[in-house]
Amino acid sequence: MDKTEDYSVQHVVEALKETLISYLEMQYHIKDTSLIKERRCLLDQEGTVFQRPFIESTPIYKQGVPYAEIDMPQPVKDILSQLVDFNVGIYPKPYQHQTEALKAFLTDKHDLIVATGTGSGKTESFLMPILGSLALEALQRPKSAKKSGCRALLLYPMNALVNDQLARLRRLFGNEKVAELLAQNRGRRVRFGAYNSRTLGC
Repeated sequence: MDKTEDYSVQHVVEALKETLISYLEMQYHIKDTSLIKERRCLLDQEGTVFQRPFIESTPIYKQGVPYAEIDMPQPVKDILSQLVDFNVGIYPKPYQHQTEALKAFLTDKHDLIVATGTGSGKTESFLMPILGSLALEALQRPKSAKKSGCRALLLYPMNALVNDQLARLRRLFGNEKVAELLAQNRGRRVRFGAYNSRTLGC
């Protein structure tokens, strides 16, 4: 048998179903063999503990233009273009919805709601405007930039999501070259922290 069949949708669904049924049978042990068979018949029926799988294709998201061509302040174009070479998750051409988010937030001063599929770069859709805002503050309001204070507040509904996002933030703001770039005209590095139920004083 071809090994790729082990990872087919049908094979994975069947393996998950069998694992769940085995767990239920072990957790709720009964001795009567007729009841065991009757329970197994019920558990094997679609809709009892499993549903028929549906396959959803992932769309290819439309690429936008390079940062230099986006209608937004020049300092933002400059910093995002420089970050491309640092391997921190900022790519040469953002997706179209990321391009629109940058323009809407930094040029048109609009609030944003970004609703797209998994893997479409929703995180970058708010991280890039934050980076742009930090660059603008450092150049346009250097006295303000030198003062400690909260520039952005990111709220998440689950700790699991926070942990994933923290890894991205560390990769971005923890990069030496990025830190030095953001510290220009600011006199200090940009910092971030996490506050949750385990944070002292919360």
